[in-house]
Amino acid sequence: MDRIDNFRGLTRDLTRAVGLLSSGLTHSNLPLTDARVFYEINRKPWTGRALAEYLGLDEGYVSRIVSRLEQNGWVMRAVSKTDRRRRELIPTDEGKAKLPEMVGWIRARTHDVLGDVPGINARHTDEAIGRLRHHLAPEEVAEAPMIFRDLAPGETGWITNRFAEFARLTYDMDQSLEALVGQIMVDYLSGHDPSRDRVWIAERAGLKLGTIMCVHGDDPEVAHLRMFFVDPLARGQSVGAELIDRCIQFARDAGYKKMTLWTMSLLLPAIKLYERAGFVCVAKKVETNFGQTVENQTWELVL
Repeated sequence: MDRIDNFRGLTRDLTRAVGLLSSGLTHSNLPLTDARVFYEINRKPWTGRALAEYLGLDEGYVSRIVSRLEQNGWVMRAVSKTDRRRRELIPTDEGKAKLPEMVGWIRARTHDVLGDVPGINARHTDEAIGRLRHHLAPEEVAEAPMIFRDLAPGETGWITNRFAEFARLTYDMDQSLEALVGQIMVDYLSGHDPSRDRVWIAERAGLKLGTIMCVHGDDPEVAHLRMFFVDPLARGQSVGAELIDRCIQFARDAGYKKMTLWTMSLLLPAIKLYERAGFVCVAKKVETNFGQTVENQTWELVL
């Protein structure tokens, strides 16, 4: 089964499990499409045309749905607060009161579908849902807050896995990179000082999207920036810049005088962020690492 057939199977499973074909799905006597239009109008003001375009529906079809919602007393048309030439669809007080009942019923139904499962399985399901939502609706998911938190138990394996997979699939690097990353994580777990070493995880909507590490070395005045990674799903959203800024600020607060990092010339997106943060390249050397001949670079930042 390829990824297309697998996805089609998922949509069929969801349709059956959630009950999308059932007239009682929303517990409101509304057809599913009417309920979705009603939900979106409660989420924010829309013009009829904009709402139809967003949902991928015929404008006339949406207009008929809105008329039915108006007859129910749940929706009204009002002059826009930002452009008095435009009329927008907004919920009435009765509509606002009706929505929580519908959402509450759907949440309860969804809880039944997901079921009570062991914590590790629930975590994996959350990550799978988060990755699918980031892929299918990036603009909507981007509205959710990005959380920058400490490393949790079990996540050093995730860091190793993401680095190794990305390097293999993007640059055809071999398992020696995985061995290096794994050793870095083992060293961190066995010998880090919380006052001078830290790992951050960037997470949004149940999905881990980035990581970075600040660690000490032999010189007590020099911090090392390591394990910087941003998931391609989060590129261009300032996640990488925020991770680097947090790492640098931590190093300053910890009393370091300088920060160094090692990278490769082919990692251009990361290099641009290092330059933005004030790092300067101080050494370059062409070497064979991880099954590839690359230009290794050392960068420094005076703190």
